[in-house]
Amino acid sequence: MASSPSPIELLERYVTLTPFNISLAVAGFLFIFAFISANWNRNHAPALKDPIPYVWNAFQYMTDQSAFLNRVRDTLRRHPIVSFHIGPMKFYMLKSPKSIQALFKTSPSISSDKFMHMVFENMMNMAPHDVDRFVQDTTGRLATPLPTSNLRPDGKEPKRYWAPYHKILHDNLFRASETNELGVTYQRLFEDQLARFKIGEWTEDIKVRDFLYRDMFIAATTAFCGPRVLQLSPDLIDVFWRHHEIAASLVYGLPKWLNKRALDLQAQFHGAARRFLEAAEFPDAETGTEEKEGWDEVWGSPANRELCRFFKKEGFEMRSQAGSMAITNVFGSNANSIPIAVWMMMHVVHDPALLAQIREEVESVFVIDPATGGKTLDIQKMLALPLLQSVYTESLRMHMSINVTRQVIEPVMIEGYLLEKGAIIQGPAEIVHYEEDTWAEEGHPASEFWAERHIKYIEEVDEQTREKKTVRQFIMSGRAADLFPYGGGVSMCPGRFFAKQEMMMTVALLVSRFDIEFVEWTNLEDGSKSDRPAQNHAKFIGGAAVPPDRDMKVRWKRLW
Repeated sequence: MASSPSPIELLERYVTLTPFNISLAVAGFLFIFAFISANWNRNHAPALKDPIPYVWNAFQYMTDQSAFLNRVRDTLRRHPIVSFHIGPMKFYMLKSPKSIQALFKTSPSISSDKFMHMVFENMMNMAPHDVDRFVQDTTGRLATPLPTSNLRPDGKEPKRYWAPYHKILHDNLFRASETNELGVTYQRLFEDQLARFKIGEWTEDIKVRDFLYRDMFIAATTAFCGPRVLQLSPDLIDVFWRHHEIAASLVYGLPKWLNKRALDLQAQFHGAARRFLEAAEFPDAETGTEEKEGWDEVWGSPANRELCRFFKKEGFEMRSQAGSMAITNVFGSNANSIPIAVWMMMHVVHDPALLAQIREEVESVFVIDPATGGKTLDIQKMLALPLLQSVYTESLRMHMSINVTRQVIEPVMIEGYLLEKGAIIQGPAEIVHYEEDTWAEEGHPASEFWAERHIKYIEEVDEQTREKKTVRQFIMSGRAADLFPYGGGVSMCPGRFFAKQEMMMTVALLVSRFDIEFVEWTNLEDGSKSDRPAQNHAKFIGGAAVPPDRDMKVRWKRLW
């Protein structure tokens, strides 16, 4: 039986192989290849250079975000999106308002769940089968399940975890009544810390960063989690801030041999939460303890109590319960708000004119507490102060370096580029928040702090004298894609309302109760005098709030 003709024989049978025909065929092939390549390149985001493919970018991303994001920034000046790999995982980074808005919108193609799964697994150190509960629940965070959610073989919806988890956060951290109660509790506890300074006496050698890292942490942790967590773990302050240094390295689950110190610190930090949970009892009929509606001495805030109750009631392992409390409740209420409050104080105190203006503004919102006869802040009026709001907003813009993270569930086009299914998308605040075209004003580049960047001056008529006067007005509208210190969309930080109260209140109480004088900048290592002011600490870039790399020494005198 004759064998089938080879491809060359078929070609010779129908085409005369002349040099011209061969050249024509090669030219056609090259044209088709160039056409396919051009369309492929047009639809796929340009890649960030990787000197050692799949290794160098990954290593720099995890160890030096500051340098990595500088390289990304250069590429994003020429292209709206840049791609790279962290090991086998495809990443995209983008910065335009249009693309950032795409990350924040609810979409069947883009999800924030993957990043939360990584937080559950690696930062919270949840047991794998507990993480899997959230992975399997695709019903969404709202009361009504998503129409695209998966069904069990019997046609029933899977067990829901996202929705009740989200409801607890919403009920206890979003609503004004609960947030205000938490704010009042924080004010009382922080003022207790300040009471140790004698009225009328100067105190020398106060370091702003060290002071707030301790005193603000005690007040905020007690307000959110109650006093017992600190009583059971007296070293928690030190453990927390050492853990804070390595927290970002935990997210991507590096093996222990690469990240031993970080995992050891994680175990110490979570151990404090575990000791608290093993000793505490939930108020109910079985334990004979009365359920309180608000703050209590055992659990602190209702948010802490109900989140811990949820994980225990659902049968999560103690390892998972402790990780959730440590990260969501303790880390979440301190890791970002305290460094930003430090920066706010540094910016205000370093400028005597600004300090005087903030003090004058704050004095207008103190009222007499009818219960004690003493002065107290009207929190709602304080939150509306224009200059203090502008200092708060500008501090967030300059010192919050968060990579908003989403996963591509289905291939999606953004800015004309096709983003692959399964890839991770990130919007780096470190780049967006410093865009000159967006933020620069004449004489005030985006790279510099300017207290009045979010202020405009308007004329008002005094109701009593009918005279015109010029007043400040805080302006911050329509910039959700230009300023996102708390993230965006459905996964936006649930504690942002309390965090704002906490930070603004801290500054308001300090500038009103103390006469403060700047002395010098100091090095963190040994407290010696620094030859320059504080800057963003490079090792924290990309991990959310970036603390200063120097401290500020002041002297102060308590006024009342």
